[in-house]
Amino acid sequence: MLAAAHEMNEQQFLFLQQLLTDRTGIRFRGRDHLAIKLSRRLRCLGLSDYDRYIALIRREPDELAHAIEAVTTNETFFFRDAIHFSALEQYMGKQFDAKREFKIWSAASSSGEEAYSIAMTVHAWAAARGLPLHTLKITGSDIDRSVLRHAVEGIYHRWQIERTPADYRTFLLRHLEQGGEDFFSIKPHIRSMVRFKRFNLTEPIPFIGTLDVIFCRNVFMYFSQDLRNEIFTGMHRALKPGGLLVMGLCEPLPASLLLGFTSMGHAMYVKTE
Repeated sequence: MLAAAHEMNEQQFLFLQQLLTDRTGIRFRGRDHLAIKLSRRLRCLGLSDYDRYIALIRREPDELAHAIEAVTTNETFFFRDAIHFSALEQYMGKQFDAKREFKIWSAASSSGEEAYSIAMTVHAWAAARGLPLHTLKITGSDIDRSVLRHAVEGIYHRWQIERTPADYRTFLLRHLEQGGEDFFSIKPHIRSMVRFKRFNLTEPIPFIGTLDVIFCRNVFMYFSQDLRNEIFTGMHRALKPGGLLVMGLCEPLPASLLLGFTSMGHAMYVKTE
């Protein structure tokens, strides 16, 4: 059973909501939603109320990073929405050229399962064709420093492996080493394919016409429509002509941006202009 959330009054909510929405773009459903997200942090610090927590944030700016980690959602698992990985293989068959850099960005990649799923997919695809991967660049990013540390370590508990779709579980296990009864680590040949970095999607996207593929799934539902449009525009600008944007299955591209993409179905879009 979850422990009860600390009580949060309207003034505290408005301050924390504004502060955290400005930094993360996340919209909170109300006081209870935000209080539940932050209560664990207050318990960890031994604080009894939000006035003391707000005073701590004002006194120690580094605490804001912990607050961001507390409110960001990190739901993910290996080969989630498997149809996207099959589509990635098909796209590689048409677009991959070992003579030039091929860049893939896994945005909001949480603890690394998506980025490593991409790496495993691409590695197997290339190995089956005898193709080198020295020009492939995979970047995973997230706003949360703690999940990025998890991703870099590449160590996962058995329950995280068991969430993998059954059709992919044997394939996944080929790329893992068992490090004890309940823990598995990503093998070095896959871990070395991915570089992780901290990035906040509310910031300007630092790529311009250089990316071949962007995975950004199941995150836009937390943003306002204005912020979604801003991020979509930045991702369109970041992709090369013919680049692939992969979104969450329940996240349709805004109609205003469809002119710049052709839909492939299943929340996948190819940049056309």
